[in-house]
Amino acid sequence: MHINHLLDEFIQINDNVDLKKLVTSIIDQTLLVEFDANEEEAALSMFESLNNTGKNIEKYYVLKNDMVKCLGEDSVKQKWGEIDSALTGLNHNDFLTATATLKGGKTTTANVLDHLYLDKEDQSSMKELLNLLSRSASEFLKICNPSQMGLSKENRKDITTYQSYTNHIRLFNMKQHRPIILAMLLTNKPLTEVNQVLEAILALTVKNFFFNEQKANTIEKKFADYANLMYTDHLTTDKLLNNIRNLCVDDEQLKVSIERKRMTKPNTKIAFILREAYNYSYRHNELEVSSSNNDVEHILPVHPNQNSKWLTWFPDEDEREKLTSNIGNLTLWLDKDNRSLKNAEFADKCEKYMGSGLQENRLIAQEKQWTIREIQNRAIRMADKIVAAFSAN
Repeated sequence: MHINHLLDEFIQINDNVDLKKLVTSIIDQTLLVEFDANEEEAALSMFESLNNTGKNIEKYYVLKNDMVKCLGEDSVKQKWGEIDSALTGLNHNDFLTATATLKGGKTTTANVLDHLYLDKEDQSSMKELLNLLSRSASEFLKICNPSQMGLSKENRKDITTYQSYTNHIRLFNMKQHRPIILAMLLTNKPLTEVNQVLEAILALTVKNFFFNEQKANTIEKKFADYANLMYTDHLTTDKLLNNIRNLCVDDEQLKVSIERKRMTKPNTKIAFILREAYNYSYRHNELEVSSSNNDVEHILPVHPNQNSKWLTWFPDEDEREKLTSNIGNLTLWLDKDNRSLKNAEFADKCEKYMGSGLQENRLIAQEKQWTIREIQNRAIRMADKIVAAFSAN
């Protein structure tokens, strides 16, 4: 970050900077120094010396170094190997922050080691921390990669549900919940309870952060506190669920947000929300929209053909673009549906909708035209369905 700042400053001050020459000059004047230590004590000493210069060494490796200094390499090697293996491809800082949050509440990269350590010179304390890190790494892997939650005959349904909720939450790039789930897994909460919490977090994510467009970091402190309280056995699952649900925007505010939201890419989020809304509507029927590959269909096309009736119904380009991404203008194609004629006239589209496996598409096919009024009326209806689907838990 410091180097980036210096480069930005240099470029601002100097006009016509030749970046290629600048980079070449930096490389030519950079020295790579290799240190070969014959003894472990010497390597640790050099590590400590480098760390004390203020260079930003990743806290994960600082922690490992402190472990080895206190417990000895032989005592640390196997456990740390297990931790390394579990965290392959995962962010070390995210892992340490989530684990430290369990012990000290809201944690940043700067204070992560302060929250983890009781006394880094005390062998008993460091052994306990090493064991916690080993267990935590195994569970953190299951949170980041739910396929690692192995299936068994006894709880296959619960594990499948866990994997489904975790993957859906990941669609929205949500990470603030990880310490809560980590606390529940480490304290051996039943998977049925974990799934209830994941369902509540998913509803909060869709309501507050996707539709109401709040920032997810607004709940970081609360979620960190919940994780700490859950880990220290000061918060029940029922109370946690109640707390999360109370954070959600109310239904009327949510409906307004849904009707106003411009549903642009990525289509995976939109398809998931529509799929959940349709499935809730069809919950008493045999039909289930189960595929994760459903295409999102824009009834009013994104790019209508020239001289089409669409341009007569929607002559204003800005208004047409806005309405195209409105929830009232969006539906799904099932895998088996014929998805051709995406830019066709409404009458031609209705022939396809009428043959769709989705009742919602067949309802659209009954409309005589597709104008602002039809889109707005359907947006109201879809908002009701989405609110019902994500308030059912």
